[in-house]
Amino acid sequence: LGFDALAIGLAWAVGLFAATVLFTPFLHKSGAYTLPSFLGHRFRSRSVRIMASVLLIPPTAMLLVAELKAASVVAALFLPFSEGIALITIAFSIAVIALFGGMRSVTWSGSVGFIVGAIGIGVPLTIVAVLVTNLPAPQLTYGETFPSLQNLESILGLPPAQTMPFGQALPIAQPSPSAKPFLQPFGMIGALDMVALFLCLALGTASLPSLLTRSGVTPTTSDQRRSGGWAVLFVSIFAMTAPCLAAFAKILVFQDLAQPGSSAPGWLTQLNATGLGFVRDANGDGTVSGSELFIARDAIALVLPMAANLPFICTLLMAAGGMGVAVAAASNHLFTIGGSVAEDIIRIIDRSGALPRLTMAWVATGAVGIAACVFLMFADIDLLRAAIAAFAFAAATFFPVLVLAIWWRRFTKLGAMVAMGTGFAVMVLDAFIGGLSGTGPLQAPLAALIGASLSAAAGVAGSLFGPDLQ
Repeated sequence: LGFDALAIGLAWAVGLFAATVLFTPFLHKSGAYTLPSFLGHRFRSRSVRIMASVLLIPPTAMLLVAELKAASVVAALFLPFSEGIALITIAFSIAVIALFGGMRSVTWSGSVGFIVGAIGIGVPLTIVAVLVTNLPAPQLTYGETFPSLQNLESILGLPPAQTMPFGQALPIAQPSPSAKPFLQPFGMIGALDMVALFLCLALGTASLPSLLTRSGVTPTTSDQRRSGGWAVLFVSIFAMTAPCLAAFAKILVFQDLAQPGSSAPGWLTQLNATGLGFVRDANGDGTVSGSELFIARDAIALVLPMAANLPFICTLLMAAGGMGVAVAAASNHLFTIGGSVAEDIIRIIDRSGALPRLTMAWVATGAVGIAACVFLMFADIDLLRAAIAAFAFAAATFFPVLVLAIWWRRFTKLGAMVAMGTGFAVMVLDAFIGGLSGTGPLQAPLAALIGASLSAAAGVAGSLFGPDLQ
């Protein structure tokens, strides 16, 4: 997507900043273990707590299965076993971490995973930056490659793209040709769609249950604010890193293709062997244009060290970095669902205390992990679309409720239940209509903004005009 993809990284940074300012300090002060428990304490209501716990399962589960899918695909590419075995192994590993160590082990293992990700992605990218720009600062120097990149795109006949509906503009997971010049603004995603995508991801990040759950890992509220500040910094660095990775990969790939009379480069043979890329000479002229090179969307990071002719260890580093981030995020989502089901549903229903809390958490976490594996064994999901849909569900369902619950004293139990139900219903209706039309949740960002607006209005109306159920 080039320029159009900037909305994703910027939205994550803005969403984390909003969560740090608006929500996490107050969740930490309340002593709530989960987002549903915070709402339950705020309204002194078991029904609000159970409802919030049920509604957080779909968005968190979508992110969980997307991350398990990403990690298992990468593992199967470089390890001598199938994707199914890789999926079971990864799910079992993160379940064991969550079951026997709780939030502490999830936090420490997640920190290690993100460190592995930073090293795995940063080292090859820095080496490529030195080779291309002579300076080890890719985020600051990749701009000087733009004239060369534009010239290569012109040589390979890559025409300006036409704006398309949001769902059709998103790149698919299967190998596909380069759709637009890298620097063309609003080439495939229109300006309004880009704004909708940015707001959807920002609101969804700010109200993501698995992110807010981590508000309790610091000793004090001030430490939580500092932790949030560091998180915003690191995500902002990622938002600056992703575009330069894509730019370097594209210029190295196009340099090889633009050389007249050259044979297929070695990296293309490697991609073809793994099914992640190939060349299709559609017009039979013996040359390759930009629209005749097909590369899988999720393989761009692996293409970079291959196209730069770096040692194979750099490709492994890049794969390990991606796996580290995916596994760290998946363990957090698994713990969030299992902990919420045990703490906010089973424990509330089992008021006699017949089931020990630790046993409930173990059973719930294990069941969620098994369910995710079974689902991925039979379903083929698109990682990008699943992630966008998950953030859209979180934005429409929880963002208005959190804002009103924290910042408006007159917000009532009825208002909270109506607001959550309205936002979630809008997203379910969007997914249902999209499924019937064969397009899937393609307009999720716009639906999320409509759902969040209706949710806020319903919450205010229910609090002002509805009966007081406190």
